[in-house]
This record gives sequence, structure tokens and C-alpha cells, in this order.
Amino acid sequence: MAFRLYVLIHKPKNSIMKLIKNTIAAFILIGMFSSCLPHPSRRPMPPGHDKKVEKLKEAHPRNR
Repeated sequence: MAFRLYVLIHKPKNSIMKLIKNTIAAFILIGMFSSCLPHPSRRPMPPGHDKKVEKLKEAHPRNR
């Protein structure tokens, strides 16, 4: 897949451009793969969790 991205971006003449373009391609790949993985701190909430949170917010002394 990285090779396809490299081929899509034309082959640069000097090594600095090659390094820059490979770095950009690597960031694109990292972004694509990281968007597929769930974040470890986000767990699925049980049913009715939002309603409980709203009740607690309404009952907070600051809202009285």
C-alpha cells in the first residue's frame, strides 16, 4: 500500500524531496490505520447511561 502511494506521487529527483514525500505518505498511512482502531479509553456505555447522567446534572446543587 505504501508503494502504491509512492508510485502515485511521482518519483522525485533529489533525496530531500524523496524524504519529504515518503514522510507525508507515512503520515497518511498512519492516519488511515489509526482511524480504524478504537481508542482504548473509550468503552461502550451501558443502555440508559445518558439518562442517568442527565438526571445527575439536573440534581446538581449548582443548577438549583
